[in-house]
Amino acid sequence: MRIFVASLGVLLGLASPAIAQPPSEVIRRNVIIQDPTGDNAEKMTPPIATSGTFEVDEVELYRRLATDALKTVDLNSLTLTIWFAQKDVELPEHVLVHLHDLAVIEDDRGKRLLSDEQLKNAHYIKEPRPTGMIKTARGKSGPVISLQLSAPDRNAAVIRSLKGKVTISGIGMEHIELTDLSKLKGGLIEDERLKDFPIRAKVSYEDEQTVVKLLLPEKHDQLEFFGLFRNDQSIRPSGGHITGEDGMTSSVVTYTGDQTKGTFLGIILRKMIDPKTIDFEFKDISLP
Repeated sequence: MRIFVASLGVLLGLASPAIAQPPSEVIRRNVIIQDPTGDNAEKMTPPIATSGTFEVDEVELYRRLATDALKTVDLNSLTLTIWFAQKDVELPEHVLVHLHDLAVIEDDRGKRLLSDEQLKNAHYIKEPRPTGMIKTARGKSGPVISLQLSAPDRNAAVIRSLKGKVTISGIGMEHIELTDLSKLKGGLIEDERLKDFPIRAKVSYEDEQTVVKLLLPEKHDQLEFFGLFRNDQSIRPSGGHITGEDGMTSSVVTYTGDQTKGTFLGIILRKMIDPKTIDFEFKDISLP
């Protein structure tokens, strides 16, 4: 199978949930912290909470008031930075993280910090996502993620428990090439690799521009990139937008002129490689 390449400039210009930057071109952040020794070790604060080798690195509480803000918008939030560190594990160059099977998250005053509605769209919970930061310290290494929650009760002192499973994996790429653009009229793409990820595609030429439209499932984060290619190189689009349509996500990319000759539609999907699932539970996470 040929591997086609989407140029970094094109991808950065159209960064979105459906038109994203392939891991092969992501700048990975490696944070290596020198272990403190002697008197310096005693000056360092201990982990906020632990679960085996995993640690809560940071708890940030944000509160504000604003005039003319929508009453339905919560201006307050709580962010947990979690380090999924392991010992004697060689991590791949790029990592996917997926939190799942989470128990109800409450503070010690009984306020729920992650609603059912928030669960539908929360990063790393909705579906696996890449993390660009790997931290190494104290003889262990692992990905770092940020989990955003609702602000706790003002009188709360701790989060009672954060319990669930985390799946950590390498990132693989699936390249799908559709060469006969005349067949793409809005119907379902028939490809075995898309049996669990149905996509409808339409390519048309109208008003002196070529329009590529995909209808995607609500959970479509595994779609890294799509677009027209010529000679295995992506063509720079002139624009694009994402909207909702019939309960699905409509993602549209446009190109100047007629780009339907000598080109193909390339779709790049992200997949998990060698996933490993680990149970965790952080108890009594202190609040600022």
